[in-house]
Amino acid sequence: MMRDEILDEGVNDPVNSLDNTANPDDDLVNDLVNGPVKNKILGLIKSNPNINYDELATKIGVSASTIKRHIQKLKADGIVERFGSDKTGEYRIKS
Repeated sequence: MMRDEILDEGVNDPVNSLDNTANPDDDLVNDLVNGPVKNKILGLIKSNPNINYDELATKIGVSASTIKRHIQKLKADGIVERFGSDKTGEYRIKS
């Protein structure tokens, strides 16, 4: 069947019916997947505020880019701040 014939039959168009609205279930799934990584990052920062992306990645077992993404989200959410330089600075967890 041709695409137009399928559409004439009342079938939804999968190409043009993408819904860009947020699905609340996606947030729950993301929290379940990302929560343990986030908690490990926060725990390691508490024990060593000078820790860097590479050390976090090695200790948690994920890539440095994953750590960077999580840290950026923690900063955006106002949970973590970075003080000082990239090399000698430290993270601080806001209370």
